[in-house]
Amino acid sequence: MDSDLERTFAANLVAYRMARGMSQEELAHTVGVHRTYMQRLETAKQSATLRTVGSIAQHLGIDPIDLLRPSNPTD
Repeated sequence: MDSDLERTFAANLVAYRMARGMSQEELAHTVGVHRTYMQRLETAKQSATLRTVGSIAQHLGIDPIDLLRPSNPTD
């Protein structure tokens, strides 16, 4: 995998998760996925489905496009 979009998604996912003080395991549990899947998303080793992007965004309280936007998510 590891395309620009996956790297952007991964970096934004980590930044938003950490800004909310959530562990990888907490977010994975909340979203309903395994922690290792979340880890693979956060390291751009696996692509997320649109359903997963939407679920992650919902649980982080953001718009799904924010996870894909190539900018600093904490701006």
